[in-house]
Amino acid sequence: MKINTFIKIIVVCLLSIQFQSEVDAHSDHAKNINVKAMSQILLKMNHFPSDSNKKELEKMIEDSGTTENEKIIANAILKINHAKDANDEEALNTLIGASDSSKAIKSLATSILSFNHTVNSSDKRNLEMIIFKG
Repeated sequence: MKINTFIKIIVVCLLSIQFQSEVDAHSDHAKNINVKAMSQILLKMNHFPSDSNKKELEKMIEDSGTTENEKIIANAILKINHAKDANDEEALNTLIGASDSSKAIKSLATSILSFNHTVNSSDKRNLEMIIFKG
């Protein structure tokens, strides 16, 4: 009986460690409002950004406090029309491959590249992790 309980505790601990590492992987932008906002926009988006989303993205792009990587992402989301704009593909792939890009930025770029009328289930999970770790 004690061994069974001990095994259950070990399994729960191991699962907790795995979950925490996934959360931490997305925590680099935990306090960044732009990254969270863009994640929320993509999660709710069908086919293209709404007018209110467009205004929010345009404000991010014009804001001097927005990083260049965030501006690339915001601009790419702004131009989605059922799928990514082909002109953004190179910049998004560059963000994904860049060693100085955060995991959250890479997740956003990946979600945009695979966007097909909406985000896929694995991208949804990653975007939710960005928002969750707040």
